[in-house]
Amino acid sequence: MLKVNCESKDTATLQQLVPFQGNLKKRKASDIEALISSLRDEGLMMPFAVWSNPDGKMCLLDGHGRLEALVQMSLKDIDILTQEFPIIKIAAETEEDAKKALLQITSSYGKIDKKGLAEFTVKIPEYVAPVILKAKPRLSKPRLKKPQGMAKLTLFVPLDKVADLKKILAETPYITVAE
Repeated sequence: MLKVNCESKDTATLQQLVPFQGNLKKRKASDIEALISSLRDEGLMMPFAVWSNPDGKMCLLDGHGRLEALVQMSLKDIDILTQEFPIIKIAAETEEDAKKALLQITSSYGKIDKKGLAEFTVKIPEYVAPVILKAKPRLSKPRLKKPQGMAKLTLFVPLDKVADLKKILAETPYITVAE
């Protein structure tokens, strides 16, 4: 059984949830592995968002990644398949309205600010949310100013020949090699 850290009056099993977003969002195997790790360590933090279509099926609007991760986890813990998970019901009259709701739910209207994150987590410095771990800081490379009258040239060289080529180029007086 998976620890569930959210509540809702409505619940569903994984088999009752019907994926709805198609190929809208792509996930790598590493994304699902990170989500599995988060679910194991922290439990389920958010209910699934569903829309009941005219046939009565529970179409999943939010939680496709969690569903995929939980299905994979159920291969090792069969009880997850029969476990009831919290759901919230999203009102939509038509499939088109449900698609609009899905896009609204998954939209992002902001980005995490480094300074704001530091202030927010000051009392929990040891904790790093999984999605933040995934983001790699962009290190700015020092830009080499191109001298006037010079052109930039990009070369593709076999890895085992890079050192040899750098040595040759470094000995040529009119060539500057940028790292």
